[in-house]
Amino acid sequence: NPSNKKDKGKKYQSIYKGQIIIDGRTNDWPDSLFLLNPDAKVRYAVVNDSNNLYLCIKVFDDSQQLKMLRGGLEVWIDQAGKKGEKCGIRYPLSTTLNPGNKMFGRSDDQNWLKQLKLIYILQAKDMELTGFKDGINGLISNFANRTGVQALIKLDSTNILIYEAKIPLADFNTDVTKAEPLSVGFIIKGLERPKIKDEDDSHGSGMDNQNGAGGMGGMGGHGEGGGHSHQQAFQNEGGSTINSYQTMFEDTPVWVKLTIAH
Repeated sequence: NPSNKKDKGKKYQSIYKGQIIIDGRTNDWPDSLFLLNPDAKVRYAVVNDSNNLYLCIKVFDDSQQLKMLRGGLEVWIDQAGKKGEKCGIRYPLSTTLNPGNKMFGRSDDQNWLKQLKLIYILQAKDMELTGFKDGINGLISNFANRTGVQALIKLDSTNILIYEAKIPLADFNTDVTKAEPLSVGFIIKGLERPKIKDEDDSHGSGMDNQNGAGGMGGMGGHGEGGGHSHQQAFQNEGGSTINSYQTMFEDTPVWVKLTIAH
C-alpha cells in the first residue's frame, strides 16, 4: 500500500494533476501521495497546482486526535528548506472552552469520545496566519475571509481525523515554486501542563483544573468530576496509559522536504 510509505526525510515530489476540494474528505487524495510518520501516528501529503499549495494530514490515534483538537495544530512553510516557524497557519487554535456535560466519560467509550471530538471541531471557527504578505496575516474567520486560505477538520466515518488546507501561492512573500527544497511542518501542539496547587490548598484537589489539560475529556475539569484519573482519557487501545498521558504535553512535529511542481 503506497500510503504506508514511510517518510525517510528525502525530497518529496508534489506533482499532482487532479482537483482537490477542501471538504474534509480524502477521496480526491490518492493513497500514493501520502507519507507515513509512525511516531506521530499520522499520514500526510503536500501537493500543488499552478495556483495553490494543498495540505492534508490524517490522524488515527484517539489521544493524538484529542491533543490536536485541544492543543491546536500549526503548519509551517519554510522556503529555506529548514524547519523555520515564520510563515504558517495555526488551525485549529488551542482552546480552553469547556465542552459542557460531555467532559467526563470513559476513555474506552467510543460514543463519548466521538461526541467530545465533534464538540471541539465545532469550536474551530478561526485561524491565525503569520508570515504571509501584508494584509493577509492575523486572526481571521475560517468561514469568511478574503485571503483565499482555507482549512478544515473533520472526523470521518472510520474515526480518522482529517485536516485539509489550501494556501494560494500568491499569498507568499516570494515565489515558493523556486524553493529547492521547500519544507513543510505539521506541529501538533502539546497541552499546557496542569498547575500544581499549594499543599495547604483547602480544596485539596492537588491540581488546577482550570488550566492546561483540565478541559480535555476525563482530565478533571470544572465542577463535579474532578476526581477522574488524569490519565484515563488518553488510554489507547494498546493500554499504554502512562506514555499516552506524558506525550499529551509534548509537541509532535512532522516535517517533509519537497520540490514544488511547476
